[in-house]
Amino acid sequence: MCSRNEDILLDVTVLPKDIFERVDHKFYDVVKSVAGDSLAKILKIQLINSVGKLLNTPDIFAFFQYDSEETDAIKLESCFKSKTGQFIVKP
Repeated sequence: MCSRNEDILLDVTVLPKDIFERVDHKFYDVVKSVAGDSLAKILKIQLINSVGKLLNTPDIFAFFQYDSEETDAIKLESCFKSKTGQFIVKP
């Protein structure tokens, strides 16, 4: 089943049927398999451990604005740094 909203195409068949029931490591395992380790770490550092919390988070990348050793480590691993100093999340 695919969901289409203007130019966004989302293949929901890659998600398990019980995705809304998965919490903590079961949720992060799905995130890792669908989107990769970096995104799982980005969610984990913010304690976003379920689909419900993810859907209620307005901007999952907003925490990059904070200056800390933990966010710097995740930035280095999951982002490209432009010449202007802007961080761009790797696909």
